[in-house]
Amino acid sequence: PINSQPTNPFQVSLQKYIDDISTLGVECCLMEKLRNVFDPLHIYNMDDDQLQHLAAENPTATQERAKLTDKMQLLHKALHELRGLSQYRPQPKESRAYRKLPGLFVKKRDHSEG
Repeated sequence: PINSQPTNPFQVSLQKYIDDISTLGVECCLMEKLRNVFDPLHIYNMDDDQLQHLAAENPTATQERAKLTDKMQLLHKALHELRGLSQYRPQPKESRAYRKLPGLFVKKRDHSEG
């Protein structure tokens, strides 16, 4: 069978050797080309468009980053506003029957009444 796994040690070693040779061949071809791409002299000679293309972020990722940045700013603003409201939180020593609002006291609802 084509898809069966090798069972004896020789077959396992042969399969591993074939996989390693294939990997080395691909890596050698790719790495040789990458050496030229990332050579400092080669990069220095690139024009602005080529550098932008090489270093640019995926447009989808750029849009997602902008969306998340806006969301984060909105959340920071909400947090700032909520922290400003913390001064109106009842303190443990205050009566729980009334809550303090700017300039007046408001009686809390009695939830036990039906």
